[in-house]
Amino acid sequence: MRARNRFAQPTLPVPTDRVTRVVRRLRKRNLLLAALLLICLFLAIWGRIMPSAISLQVGDRSDRTILASRSGAYTDTERTERLRQLAQQAVPQQFRSEPSAIRLAAQAANDFFDAAAQVQGDPALANLPARIDALQASLEFRVNDETLRLALVTPPGALQRVRQGTLQLVEQAEALSIRGSTDDLPVARAAVTTAADNLNFTPAYTAMAADVARAVLVPNLVFDPLTTQTEKDKAAASVKPVVQPVRAGEIVIATGETITQRHLDELRALGLMNAPVKYPQGLAMLFILTLLGYCLFFFTSRACPEAYYHFPRLAVICAIVALVALVLRLGQASMYLEAFAITAVAGGAMLVALISCADVGLVVAAISALLFGLIIPDPGIKPMVTLFLCGGFAAYLVNLSSTRTGSFVLTALAIAVFDGALLLVNTEAFGQEQSWPLIGATVVGGVLSSVLAIGIMIALDRPLDLLTDLRLAELASPHQPLQGRLLREAPGSYQASVMVANYAEQAAESIGLSGLFVRTAALYHDVGKLKRPYFFVENQFGGENPHTKLSPYISALIISSHPRDGAEMGREAGLPKRIVDIIEQHQGTDLIRYFYEKAVEQAPEGTTVPETSFRYPGPKPQTKEAAVIMLSDAVEAAVRTLDEPSPANVTHMVHRIVQSRVNEGQLDDCPLTFAELSTVRETLVASINSAFHRRIKYPEQIPAEARLLAERLSPEQQSEGLLEAVREEEAAQPHEPS
Repeated sequence: MRARNRFAQPTLPVPTDRVTRVVRRLRKRNLLLAALLLICLFLAIWGRIMPSAISLQVGDRSDRTILASRSGAYTDTERTERLRQLAQQAVPQQFRSEPSAIRLAAQAANDFFDAAAQVQGDPALANLPARIDALQASLEFRVNDETLRLALVTPPGALQRVRQGTLQLVEQAEALSIRGSTDDLPVARAAVTTAADNLNFTPAYTAMAADVARAVLVPNLVFDPLTTQTEKDKAAASVKPVVQPVRAGEIVIATGETITQRHLDELRALGLMNAPVKYPQGLAMLFILTLLGYCLFFFTSRACPEAYYHFPRLAVICAIVALVALVLRLGQASMYLEAFAITAVAGGAMLVALISCADVGLVVAAISALLFGLIIPDPGIKPMVTLFLCGGFAAYLVNLSSTRTGSFVLTALAIAVFDGALLLVNTEAFGQEQSWPLIGATVVGGVLSSVLAIGIMIALDRPLDLLTDLRLAELASPHQPLQGRLLREAPGSYQASVMVANYAEQAAESIGLSGLFVRTAALYHDVGKLKRPYFFVENQFGGENPHTKLSPYISALIISSHPRDGAEMGREAGLPKRIVDIIEQHQGTDLIRYFYEKAVEQAPEGTTVPETSFRYPGPKPQTKEAAVIMLSDAVEAAVRTLDEPSPANVTHMVHRIVQSRVNEGQLDDCPLTFAELSTVRETLVASINSAFHRRIKYPEQIPAEARLLAERLSPEQQSEGLLEAVREEEAAQPHEPS
């Protein structure tokens, strides 16, 4: 058993002229399909590159009345700018600390007293007025003339005390917050005047200390323009844009009205102010769409070759992408654009996942989200993220089992809840205002998308050769033509197929496969026996065996042809390809041992009997499902040959058959692992033991058996041992549980 790459493309047969023509035709069809898809997508985004219908500027007068073509919202840039300016004006000036302020103030106070002492001792200054002028000239700040006069006549000891008091006042004042270019400095000087009264100086010295301290005070907090501008910018950025709603049909501009910035904002939001069409822009759009189309085809061929090489499925996938783009284009005129878009993208991704696989559904969700950005002018990142996540979730949530009533309801509810919740979270994450009507429409759209996707898939299951649970249940019905014929014309084969289906279903589910599909395929695996039903022992019912009159070679040819005959009948009856493949593969290339050994016995001595004449034509099982049915069919046929189907015999028989298939290489081409094979083997053992369990003898059966036993005994044996035999029989029987 070998591992297989799930992304590997199916290997084609050796090219012949006919196969080459088919492949070339397939490529031509795919190219034509890609071209049609590209045209549809280009038409969907044509509105994005159309020439502008309106060309206006602020101050112009409108020559006509312009109505809103769709509902939406626009950003009022004028009002937003006014609010941002108000926010900036509300930001106070920012200041930074000036650590050297107290040092400079104290130095200035010391300079005053040092200068006063120096002037006092200067013999060149003969009179007091000259000394006052000299002292003031040596200072960088102004003080009262009375303070200068008093400083020049104060003795050095008293002047030193006044110096200390002044420094104390300066230190106290500078401990306060003194901001430059504000009223803080006058307030601090007033505080110095009040604090000077606590110095216990004479009034004259108190006035001198206060005057000097007031004069030397400097701001200890200076204006910081960079920080102030940063705070203003933050305040402006914190103002959310003013978004105003506009409804479809409202008058945007009336005839003769002067155009304002608000009008232009509305026109841009409504997509009425697009730039004129440019050919380079059109070519660029075409190139982007070509890349998207290539991605769709490339990932489909890698992730789901079955859908890529099945042209109807590929055509439906392309049609779904084109239809989603059309819905996005038409829905842009609605105020519930996001709800429409989520419904369309989720429904499209679900439908693609159902007819191909979840990976392709995810790719379609991503392409649809990008198409939304190409179709809708200025869509923003939020709706594109929402569309991708909703579509991807829907693609991975659904499967063919969703056609069951219970699964369908759960799937629809889960998608509806997820879509609504994701829109709510994304709106909050991108800082936008919540719209509860929009969220409600999205929830309803989630249910609608599920209904449409699954409903369309059910309608397309036959043309696209899909295998929904509904179709599998229909195929498994005995009222189907082939099943009805098998029941009437080959009842033994029908009953054997039912048993194989029972075993295979449980074995398939034990390793995570679809039990319903495996059961349905097992019911059809022997339909080829309808061509010659009486050549198979289960349909002879004790009658004459026609093989007794045939050579082993002819018998082997008849027996080995039933897989090929069944595949032909399945194709004629319109059975799904996967079931037809299993019909053809369920015997692999196994050896028809009975007739081979019979041919060996009849062959002349020294003659070699070729095994190839006694093997099924194959191919070997290519899938896990085909392998499970092969093993179930083999053990079902073998268990009917057991004289005593005890658990030990059944276990030995199943292990022997499974091991023989492995040794013969019958499972080499399927991706079944050894762990899964072991699980299948044990499940088959349990299923067969359940089917062939011993029945419990009821109490009323025991007297009847005792009478039969008595009839076979002599009178002496009846009188001596009948009672003990009955008691032993009763004791040996287990009681039926209540």
